[in-house]
Amino acid sequence: HNYIPPNSKLEKSLCKIFAQILDIEEGKISVNDNFFQIGGNSLLAIKLTYKINSKFKCNIQIVDIFTHNTIRDLALYL
Repeated sequence: HNYIPPNSKLEKSLCKIFAQILDIEEGKISVNDNFFQIGGNSLLAIKLTYKINSKFKCNIQIVDIFTHNTIRDLALYL
């Protein structure tokens, strides 16, 4: 697949969080990569929502990760 880099501050932050949770190099995660196809699972989705909620002072739910499972999608949702 084609690598598309994050192009906003929010996408860059989300990319960093995805990288931490999935233990992948930041530069290897495209904004269109599906969280679950690059190694995510429901347990990691819980960690992801916690980190996102802590960092951005928001209140997304686990179901939101299933619905908005790419960095681009999630950034637009937030």
